[in-house]
Amino acid sequence: MFFMFSTAGLAILVAFVAFTALVVWLAGRSNRRNESANWPVTDGTIQSVGQVTVSGGKASYTVDVGDFSYQVNDEFYSGRVRLTPSSSNEDRAPRVLIHQKIQIRYDANKPEKNSVDKQEVEGFFLDGWDEDLGSDLGPIDLNIDKA
Repeated sequence: MFFMFSTAGLAILVAFVAFTALVVWLAGRSNRRNESANWPVTDGTIQSVGQVTVSGGKASYTVDVGDFSYQVNDEFYSGRVRLTPSSSNEDRAPRVLIHQKIQIRYDANKPEKNSVDKQEVEGFFLDGWDEDLGSDLGPIDLNIDKA
């Protein structure tokens, strides 16, 4: 009887710790976004588009992303945004985003830190990518000038 209680108690404790960690992570993420709301804004340029595989336990999924660059005080920095089609009626390839300008917020004290507010460009929603869980699959094949 004691062993069963200990196993059940351990399971409850593990679930509680996991839930608490999730709440702390979500609160920290929210605070980072609130903090970045007052950062200065600059133009960035999407340099490339590709896909990232995100592992989520036993399952994984693929996300379209765009890599961008921006300049602050003659220094270049980079970041990544998640790409989501804004309309199910449009069947556009993400490559239309290459060379498009987007709005980037950056920390004036550490310009390498950036944030991208959700915005729509060329039929895609762009949203900040702040997950470290993905692994690059490589660039999307653009099928340009192939003979």
